[in-house]
Amino acid sequence: MEYQMISTLKKKLKYDIEAAQTNMNAFLSAQPRLIMEVSGDHIDIVKTVDRELEKLAIAEYKLDALRQFEVDHVPDSDREPEQPSKSLFKEDDGDPYKV
Repeated sequence: MEYQMISTLKKKLKYDIEAAQTNMNAFLSAQPRLIMEVSGDHIDIVKTVDRELEKLAIAEYKLDALRQFEVDHVPDSDREPEQPSKSLFKEDDGDPYKV
């Protein structure tokens, strides 16, 4: 039961991370005029990207906390094997501030 709950939470958080990354990439690469045509409204792209960044940061923080909880409380034999996570940046050179 504990393994299934942790596994489900990890999947949800990984989805949240990927969704925020996808949204950020879409807003950062799209032209504002196209976004306005699709949404029908004027939107504050900086504010929108900032909200997505906040969602990304929260999901990553929670996933790290869940992984630490798992290390501290779940025996090795009961843990799910970890898959490498995708980086928001095309070439991950280890500098999270490089855009």
